[in-house]
Amino acid sequence: SLATDRVGHHTVRKLFHALPKIDDKAKLVEELVDGGNRLNGNAMGRAVSEECQVEQYRENRKDWRKVMTSTANAKEKNPADEIISEVTKKTDAQSGEQAKSKRKRKRKRSEKSEGDGKKDGSGKKRFVTDAIIEALTVQTKS
Repeated sequence: SLATDRVGHHTVRKLFHALPKIDDKAKLVEELVDGGNRLNGNAMGRAVSEECQVEQYRENRKDWRKVMTSTANAKEKNPADEIISEVTKKTDAQSGEQAKSKRKRKRKRSEKSEGDGKKDGSGKKRFVTDAIIEALTVQTKS
């Protein structure tokens, strides 16, 4: 009944793919075969039946095992997966670099918006007094 449930069928499908041994998958499919008419009675059950290839198991178990082992081997040796994972890693690294440079730009903007003030080690603003000192020295010279 889990395979025909609206949420439960996802669990059965994930469980089927997560099982490492063909024998374990065969036990699961055997249980699904016993469900027969009920499994094919709704859309969720039919999706599980199709993904686990219950009909093929019912007709010829040896052929089902061959298909499952070849599918498992194909998934393990798929070169496209390696390419996709490399592209994903590069994209993740680029997005990390973009975030880092965005933080730098934001930091520069905030420093510019502070105007004449600069921050000392304590985080408090201290005003640049060079311009004030220069103005006072000019007045005393005249």
